Amino acid sequence: MNYLALRPEYIIEFCSGIGGLSLGLAAALEGGTIVCHVEREATAAAVLVARMADGSIPAAPVWDDLQSFDGRPWRGVVQGIIGGIPCQPFSVAGK
Repeated sequence: MNYLALRPEYIIEFCSGIGGLSLGLAAALEGGTIVCHVEREATAAAVLVARMADGSIPAAPVWDDLQSFDGRPWRGVVQGIIGGIPCQPFSVAGK
């Protein structure tokens, strides 16, 4: 099987933080693009928007609540999902 042919092109990123996974994905996976972020923390979301504005990461919508995120509109559009791990000692999500 040719695993290179299975590389995802469009990806949703959950718990995006400040976009570290997006930057790593761009470096590691040619052609992979984050098409939607889900990030609850306002400060982190603001950094994501700033990175989009300066061209560090591609522009994409930022959803602010993982629990209410509706993935149905993304069916057939995205080929993959990635996610960060909340920083428990610092996250407002709690322990």
